[in-house]
Amino acid sequence: MLQNGKHVSYCTNIHAGESFDEVFESLKINLLPIKMAVCNSEPFGIGLRLSNQTVNELFENDNLLHLKTWLQLHNIYVFTGNAFPFGDFHHTKVKENVHSPDWLSEERVKYTCNFAKIMAQLPNIGNEQGISTSPLSYKYWHISDEEKVKAFEISAKNLIKTARYLFDLEQITGKYIHLDIEPEPDGLLENSTEFITFYTTYLLQEAKNQGFETELVKRYITICYDVCHFAVMFENHENAIFNLQIHGIKIGKFQISSALKVVFNDYSKHQTLNHLSKFVESTYLHQVVEHTKNGNFIHHKDLNLAIENINNESVEWRIHFHVPIYAESFSEIVSTRSDIETIIKLNSKHNLSTQLEIETYTWDILPGVEKLPLVESIIKEIDWLKKQMQ
Repeated sequence: MLQNGKHVSYCTNIHAGESFDEVFESLKINLLPIKMAVCNSEPFGIGLRLSNQTVNELFENDNLLHLKTWLQLHNIYVFTGNAFPFGDFHHTKVKENVHSPDWLSEERVKYTCNFAKIMAQLPNIGNEQGISTSPLSYKYWHISDEEKVKAFEISAKNLIKTARYLFDLEQITGKYIHLDIEPEPDGLLENSTEFITFYTTYLLQEAKNQGFETELVKRYITICYDVCHFAVMFENHENAIFNLQIHGIKIGKFQISSALKVVFNDYSKHQTLNHLSKFVESTYLHQVVEHTKNGNFIHHKDLNLAIENINNESVEWRIHFHVPIYAESFSEIVSTRSDIETIIKLNSKHNLSTQLEIETYTWDILPGVEKLPLVESIIKEIDWLKKQMQ
């Protein structure tokens, strides 16, 4: 829905489903009560997550027509898509496999271009849509400097190939779709500095090699600014956004999300760790960035490993565990909700992006919070965000 001229909604990756039938059924069950609660008869926008399986099945029979017709019938439009998870995203061990296949593969290119082709045919307000994607790859798959350089070079080639497709698609359909790369802890691109370095060193150079104009790269390849991820990396939002603007890099969308944060006190460390251990689970990666007394930042691949290696030097942890955006604390643990409030103010002041997508996908595994039915939880998050934007 539109709020102060910006699209505000949530990402449907919350709902399990890898086939078209499963996805379509989950949309039918969940979208209508949410829409009725938050905007009644007004147009309701969504962030649509489609697996590779669903993308392929949408080209079969009349599946795409059925989806398009149903969305139009209920005044629902798609302003952004989530093409980060390629395969299963619920009820299985996802962990680092969420990055596979990565941007070194033709499979990722084909999936993303097919996703864009579908998006261009779905209802929208205006002609702009976005698709978020992975931070190229998982950094621990590329250990040596030579491996990293090769990964950056191949990814740049594939991204420019995709940008060319988006350019051609716009000429044919009139739909402007940008690809939003999403830095993530332990991704090959983790933060704004690494993203800008890749963009200016590899992506723009590859575009030059292919004779693809710089301005077209900046039009079709943007950043997905996931607030949870940037908070976990201890990013200063004002500095990150300023540096992106200096280089002319657009923010395709903000993913409005919140992380866990722990500030350690010696007297409560044991109790705090007991609370944190409830968030250890086997589905997703929950990377931890530890700030130490001497000012260093130490990265842990997952929360259980951070707990096993706790020491007296820890001052603060930021944990990649998406928690409800309205929640400020969970017993001894707090959230990075204030980062969202900062981003809302910056976006209001500078009009950085018209796309705001809530992405709390952890409801099934979330301990220690009020357990409302899923639809009510989503409504509560959307209402909270709308209120902050006022």
